Amino acid sequence: MKTLVLCVDRDDDLGMKAKIKSPVIGRKANLKAAVALGLADPEDSDVNVLLMGLKKYQEYKDMGREVELATICGDKNVGIKSDANLMSQFLEVVSRFTPDTVVLVSDGAEDEYVVPMISARYPVEHISRVVVKQKENIESTIYILMSALKEPKVKNRLITPLAVSLLLLGVLTLFNMVYLAYGAILTFLGIYLIIWVFNLRDTLSRMALEIRVTLRSRRYVFITATVLSMIPLLVVLYIGWDVVRQETSIVLFSSLTLTMLLLTVGFFVSAFLTLSSYLIGQRGTLPTGEFSTYSLLGVLLAATTLLMRGTYKERMATGGKVEAKE
Repeated sequence: MKTLVLCVDRDDDLGMKAKIKSPVIGRKANLKAAVALGLADPEDSDVNVLLMGLKKYQEYKDMGREVELATICGDKNVGIKSDANLMSQFLEVVSRFTPDTVVLVSDGAEDEYVVPMISARYPVEHISRVVVKQKENIESTIYILMSALKEPKVKNRLITPLAVSLLLLGVLTLFNMVYLAYGAILTFLGIYLIIWVFNLRDTLSRMALEIRVTLRSRRYVFITATVLSMIPLLVVLYIGWDVVRQETSIVLFSSLTLTMLLLTVGFFVSAFLTLSSYLIGQRGTLPTGEFSTYSLLGVLLAATTLLMRGTYKERMATGGKVEAKE
């Protein structure tokens, strides 16, 4: 049986600190890499990952298996790019040594994000997570925490949201808006936790990448049309909120008004997207008929809605005056 002992460094400490290009294949190359990283940063946990990989390599070799040892690295910006690098390097490794099983060695759950993409191709026989032993006293604990706070990963995930929260609290307190400050901080932390818990960072990174690609391709018209299509939606939401706030006594009328306003937004958005599809080259001819139809329906619905609302307010005002005279 052929077994691949695979060490994973998702944030590429090996490349950043020891200047070693990955993938690192073979026992001698990995031993050299472990020494280089240890000399560059003796406190880096990835040193222990490489040493554990060397140990597992020998253990499986003693079992009589055909074994290979390899280390793959991602990128300092953990996310889409780092996982793409890991996948590319993994495929390069297995192209040289086709294993029957894979033994994964890592220093934490973050590196184990690669398990699904590996297990989809080869059985993962064992996962070895390296836990560095430390002396259990207060001084060592404080030192470990201070060392951890210097790491870019910890700064991004812990210090950044804390700093933003303190900044919001300080600025809004200066303007005597303490209650608004607490609300803003809780909202920010809630959004941050949702992104973290549901692992939405990759999705947001992908969206940012698509926006950058769009900007580089000079499709400004499409972006402008998309932004303009949001303006009627915001206006409609404000008017709808105002309608519900002022006219809660007439539920039927409020519901009808909101429905018509949402339909209006739908027609305006359709008109903008239809025009933008021609302007960015997705359509060869100008869709005059569709654009005119959507725009006309949007204008008519908007005018009808405003007329109904104006008539209703006038009747309410007239009714109020009559009651006052009586």
